[in-house]
Amino acid sequence: MKPIVYSLLCLGVAWTPLSAAFEWVPCSPAARGLGLIPGPVSGFPSDGFLAPSSLHPSHRLLVEGSTAAPYQVRELQARHWSLAGSFRRVDWAVGMHRFGRNDYTETGLHIAARYPLRTQVHTGLSLHLYQLHITGYGTSFLPALTWGLTSRLSPALRFRVTLENILQRPAATWRVPEHLTACLLVQTPYAVDLALAWDQDPDYPGTLKTGLAARPLPFLYVTTGFTSRPDRVTGGLVFSYHSIRLAYGIDYLPSVNRLTTSVGVVVGWQRR
Repeated sequence: MKPIVYSLLCLGVAWTPLSAAFEWVPCSPAARGLGLIPGPVSGFPSDGFLAPSSLHPSHRLLVEGSTAAPYQVRELQARHWSLAGSFRRVDWAVGMHRFGRNDYTETGLHIAARYPLRTQVHTGLSLHLYQLHITGYGTSFLPALTWGLTSRLSPALRFRVTLENILQRPAATWRVPEHLTACLLVQTPYAVDLALAWDQDPDYPGTLKTGLAARPLPFLYVTTGFTSRPDRVTGGLVFSYHSIRLAYGIDYLPSVNRLTTSVGVVVGWQRR
């Protein structure tokens, strides 16, 4: 099966070297277990790069690190690091992700911020600088922008819309995927959170994402999710203890019988 996975991952490298990269979704393990939907139970700052209006206020300095083993391919590695906090009314995060193997590497540098427009409405913005390095082709850079808006419609219901990787250079020789995502987040009175999202790429059919997070214990979330096109089944665990949050997420692709596992930690440091 490994040659099949390599072919899928390197399709753009073989024929259109700089146009089909960045298919890896650099979300946190918590979001990966929830159908690749960032925000509802995450608490991981890196999810604010994909959905900047989902950043949470924090009186502590948050330090995050995560690692993943994509598709059970030993040569592939994925890492994510970020810092986050709040300054006055602005919640912010900075970080980077790195994905690849010896012959190619995808790297992203990110800055995100969220600001309240009204009591129940928040807007967010994240800036990205992507780098793609392919042995034999060289290195290329591309800046992009992500904008989001979250509105609390009721105490139990939130609506979020995100425009991801917009305003890329028209003359760029390669592009990262652009997405319009609409998401409903539901908090039930039974210690269960639900998430439903529609992710639309302008060049491909849309993707339906669903997620469920149950809280059987005050310090534990159990998550599961599903996405279409491609079909994925996800699951995970999120542990919280004082200012420490641990997450484990899995992402299974039945079409190629491949599993991605990821683990991450967030530590909050009290600022003086």
